Amino acid sequence: MNRRMFGWAVFLMLSSVGSAQEPVGWAHKLLAVDGKPVIEHDFGTAPRGTQLQQRFPVTNIYSVPLTFQLRVSCDCTTVTMNRQTLQPKETGYLDVLMDTRRFAGPKVVTVFMTVVHPQYTSTAVFNVKAVCRTDVTLNPGAVNFGIVPRGQTPTAAVDVDYAGALNWQVTGVPASDLFKIDVTERYRQPGRVGYRIQLTLKPDAPAGSYKQELALTTNDPGSPSLPVPFELTVQSSLAVFPDTVRFGSTKVGVASDYKVSVRGAGKPFRITGVDGLGDGVAIVEPIPSTDAKPVHILTIRYLPSAAGNLGKKITFQTDIGTTAQLTIEGTAAAQ
Repeated sequence: MNRRMFGWAVFLMLSSVGSAQEPVGWAHKLLAVDGKPVIEHDFGTAPRGTQLQQRFPVTNIYSVPLTFQLRVSCDCTTVTMNRQTLQPKETGYLDVLMDTRRFAGPKVVTVFMTVVHPQYTSTAVFNVKAVCRTDVTLNPGAVNFGIVPRGQTPTAAVDVDYAGALNWQVTGVPASDLFKIDVTERYRQPGRVGYRIQLTLKPDAPAGSYKQELALTTNDPGSPSLPVPFELTVQSSLAVFPDTVRFGSTKVGVASDYKVSVRGAGKPFRITGVDGLGDGVAIVEPIPSTDAKPVHILTIRYLPSAAGNLGKKITFQTDIGTTAQLTIEGTAAAQ
């Protein structure tokens, strides 16, 4: 049996498809958190105007490329994927955005993630729900910092307004590795209170992509949590693109090349060494590098000498005191 036929056999065994269409099936195996299929996500209670958002990892665990189609049961919610097609073993992200300006009170929305191959189709179905309270508003509904180089400290603010019978107060802020959080009372009138929540990115905030929310506390016994959604990418002073190289299947004694770029956030630097090479993995270009550049284009070469699976990490050392890591995967078969 050749490799392609074996891949199809594995796909069919895992999918256990009884018919070309099924409402719930093997697609749920792709949409899982901590090994458990996503069935529901509860945003809880949120002020009117809040842009509730949640990111779910989606991994193609099968041996064939898969294409994704998305739909929802309500136009108050949008779903997007960063990749429409995932290659075998590739991970993408499904982003859910629930707009509380489009409803009041409790709301349940059904999300349909249909996974398509020319011969097989399966749909993962899950619910997202929230309660929109109209006595509290958030403006803007979410804070989007965009891409920020690590070390910079931009600031953004959100205004919170309450209209009701309570002597409403924001009583606490969460601990955060990302932000310094300041709360200022803007006004207090009979039946009305206004606050400004200011977020300042910390200079040592960890690099990464974040799509989360901060949960402030209030003295409201019926709804003590005040979510403030934010989106942020902290760009490391040194990064490798892509951060994972997948050589796929190759033959012993046959070389495969893959180009990556090592970027220094606009500042020139030299690569002084690479840790973790070996097992058939090498860098074609001379290391240490002779010139300081903001971007280094390097060729990763995989020349296996024995059959087996490859899974390793290599680390780039630089003269600016920071490192970057690259994951390398592959499979070698005997000639």
